[in-house]
Amino acid sequence: MVLPKSKWRCSYQVMIIALAFGLGFVWMSLPQSQATSNDTPIQVSSTEQLYEPLDGRTSFQGNVKVALEGTEITGQQANIQMDKDGKATSAVFNQRSRMVKKNGNQQTVIQADNMNMGLQDGSLQAQGKVVTQMAGDPKSGDVFIQSDTQIFDQDKHLMRAIGHVVVKRQDLSVTSPEAIVFMAESGGVEKVLFIKGANLSQGEQQMSAESITIKLDSGDIFAEKDTKSIVDGKDSQGKPTKVRVQSYLQEWDKDTGTLFANGNAIVHYDDYLAKGPKAVFYRINNDLDHIVLTGRAQIEDDERKVTGDKVTITVNPRQFNAEGNVTTFIKANKQNQAASTSQPATPPSKATSQKTSGAKRTPANTSKSAVASQATSGGTAVSPWDQEVMIEKATQGGGPSK
Repeated sequence: MVLPKSKWRCSYQVMIIALAFGLGFVWMSLPQSQATSNDTPIQVSSTEQLYEPLDGRTSFQGNVKVALEGTEITGQQANIQMDKDGKATSAVFNQRSRMVKKNGNQQTVIQADNMNMGLQDGSLQAQGKVVTQMAGDPKSGDVFIQSDTQIFDQDKHLMRAIGHVVVKRQDLSVTSPEAIVFMAESGGVEKVLFIKGANLSQGEQQMSAESITIKLDSGDIFAEKDTKSIVDGKDSQGKPTKVRVQSYLQEWDKDTGTLFANGNAIVHYDDYLAKGPKAVFYRINNDLDHIVLTGRAQIEDDERKVTGDKVTITVNPRQFNAEGNVTTFIKANKQNQAASTSQPATPPSKATSQKTSGAKRTPANTSKSAVASQATSGGTAVSPWDQEVMIEKATQGGGPSK
C-alpha cells in the first residue's frame, strides 16, 4: 500500500499496529489504536488522530484514552512518540488530564494540567495544579498530595512533589516547598519527608521545622532543625491554654501521645519559662498531664528562677518541682519598683543560703509580699524589678516529682 503524503489524518477511531520488527504501520478502520512499548500493548482511542511519520509522532484529539498495564490516562489532547523501531516511548498530555493506576485493591489517581509518561520505564512527570490521591493506612484513609510538579520514579518507588506542597489525610495537614513520598510496591504511601521548611497541623497540635518526616502506617512524626510545636494545656485557673516548645529535634509517638524534644529545649507555659537539654510531654487520656525536663534543667516564673537536675511541671494542679542540686534565685518585688524610683535605691541585704531537699512551686505557696520580706532588712527599700536577690539552696537530691 502506497501512502504518498507525510501526514495522514483520520477523523474516526482507528487502530495503529506497530509491527514487532518495525516494518511500518498499518492503518485500519477499527474502534481503537494499538501500539507496543517493549512487548506490552498500548491501547489508544480518540475522536481524531494525526500521524506524522517523519517525526515518529502521533497526535490524538478529543476524548483521548491511553491504556497500559493497569494504567489508564484520559484527556482531550495527547502526543505519542515512537522510536525508529516503531515502539512507543512516551505519551504527552497537554491539557487537563487524569491518570488512574490500579494495583490489586489499591489505586492511585493523578490529575494535572500536563503529563509526560515514559512508556518504556513507567516514569511520570505531572505539572500544573497536580493533585494525587494515594492509598494510605486502611484505618486512616487515603493521602491527598497537591503541588506544582510531581515526578514519579516507579523503579525506586519514589515520588517528588515540588512547589506549594500540601499533603492531607483526615485531620492531618502539612505544607512545604518540597516533599519526597516513599511508596510501597503496592503503590500505597509508607512515609513522607518534607524538606526546606515544613508546617504541620493535626487537630490542636501544630509543628514547624526545617524537615518533618511522617510515617503513614504508625502516624509517628519526626522533626529536625529549629523545631517548634504547640500543644494544649491548662493555666493556673484550669482554663485551656497553649504550651509552646522549641528544640533541635522533636518526635511524636502517636500511640502514647508522647512528645520528645531534644537539643536545647525551651518550654513556654503561661508564666513558666523552662529550659533543658531534653523535655518530654506526657499525656493521659489524650490530655497533657505533665512535662519533665532533664539534664540540668531550669525554670522561672514571675517570682523565682530554679535550676535542678530534673524539673517536673504538672498541669492539674499547675505547679513545678525541681530535684537534684537545686539552686534558686528569688526575684525582687515588682510592686515596690514605683516607690523605689522616688528615692535612691539602697543595696539589698546580703543573700542567705540554706539546705533543702528540693524546690517546689505552686500558685499559692510563695506570694510576692513574702518574697519582698525576704529581700529586705529592717524596712530597707527594695531594689528595682530587674535587680535580683540570690538565695542559694544547694541540695544533693529531692523527693519524687509531682
